[in-house]
Amino acid sequence: MSLHDIKTPKYITPCPIEEAALELRFQPNLPVDIILGMVFKGLEGYSNLTKLPILQLPEFIRESDPNLIYSPYYKLEKDSFVLQIGPRILSFVCLRDYVGWENFYGEFTRILKVYSDLNIFDHVEKIGSPVHPLERTYPCCIPALGEFG
Repeated sequence: MSLHDIKTPKYITPCPIEEAALELRFQPNLPVDIILGMVFKGLEGYSNLTKLPILQLPEFIRESDPNLIYSPYYKLEKDSFVLQIGPRILSFVCLRDYVGWENFYGEFTRILKVYSDLNIFDHVEKIGSPVHPLERTYPCCIPALGEFG
C-alpha cells in the first residue's frame, strides 16, 4: 500500500490540528559551511530569516556535541509554514491554520526536491515527526527519497 492509496479527509471542521511537523535528519554530501547558502537560494517565498540561539556557540562545540549536531541554525517563514534548517537537519512545521495534508505534504516535498537537486544528502538518517526525547517516536509514512532524485 502506498501513501497515495490512503484516503484522508480534505479538511476537518472545526480543525483540531494546531501544529503539524516533519523532520529530516541527514549526513551532508557537501561541506557544512556552504550548505545553508545553497539552500537559501532555492527556498522561494520564505522570508523573516532568524538566526537561532545555537549560533552563539562556537562551531567546534556545535559540531562535536552529539546533543547539538542536529540542531537547526536558522528559521524562515512562509504563510503558516515555519522552516528550520541546519547543516544536518530540516524541520518543517505548519502553525496556526492547518493547510491540509495535500498542501502540507506538497510544500514539504518541494523543499526536499530543493535539497535533492543540490545533491546535499550523503544519506538520510531519519524522516519523521520530531518528538520530545522522552516520548516514543512514530515515524511518518512518506515515500522513499528515491522519488525526489
